[in-house]
Amino acid sequence: MDGIKCFEPVFDAGSEMLVLGSFPSERSRAEGFYYAHPRNAFWTIIGQVFCPGEPLDGTERKKAVLLENRIALWDVCMTCEIRKSADSTIRKAVYNDIAGLLGETRIRAVFFNGARAEQLFERYVRETGAEIDLPRTRLPSTSPAHAVPFEMKLQMWKQALAHT
Repeated sequence: MDGIKCFEPVFDAGSEMLVLGSFPSERSRAEGFYYAHPRNAFWTIIGQVFCPGEPLDGTERKKAVLLENRIALWDVCMTCEIRKSADSTIRKAVYNDIAGLLGETRIRAVFFNGARAEQLFERYVRETGAEIDLPRTRLPSTSPAHAVPFEMKLQMWKQALAHT
């Protein structure tokens, strides 16, 4: 558990939406990029929303699609203790500087990839005193552990990201 860190954020100065996860899964940590588990629906959803019919392969292509669509991506936790990939086991969280990231961008809305990301964010705000007055939306987790049908996840994510 020691030394496990999240990834650098994907963003640029034009980012207007921030998608926050909790902490990278085991598979993502092994592969070195966000949402690498083949059953995690994140990249499938992003592909269907922003580039339907086109392959969304490779880290650089995924980053480009996010940035082209003004989306920043990060995790709430910079480091933590976690068992395997279970968000429910996250302990001793050290938070990323989300307020700092917001100051470098034009972000006007925050989206949480699941309930745990939202809970950790709320703890971050309370514990750091960060003043973040932006609309916040919890979306269904794209994790395969979150038993919501894919089509429902897709529609909720599509509606949220397309109307921001």
